[in-house]
Amino acid sequence: MGNRIKELRKEKKITQAQLSAYLHIDQTTVSKWELEKAFPDSKVLSILADYFDVSIDYLLNRTSFYYPRTKARQTFRTHRPKTEFYPFTEI
Repeated sequence: MGNRIKELRKEKKITQAQLSAYLHIDQTTVSKWELEKAFPDSKVLSILADYFDVSIDYLLNRTSFYYPRTKARQTFRTHRPKTEFYPFTEI
């Protein structure tokens, strides 16, 4: 997970200090995450996922598929199935 945070941070062109200021935590904490000596708690994971616009699964290395969440939401909205597949919708 540390490599993911570092990769995303560098992609966004921010320093550990800038990320730690955004999260209101100490810079050494971000450094420990990147070195995998510590891990963020679930609340911070959610904030990181929102900040980097990725899924928590991506941060946790459960998937290697990098897909911004906002793009996924847009894709879902534009590629919804037709209403005939839903028998309980009003016509």
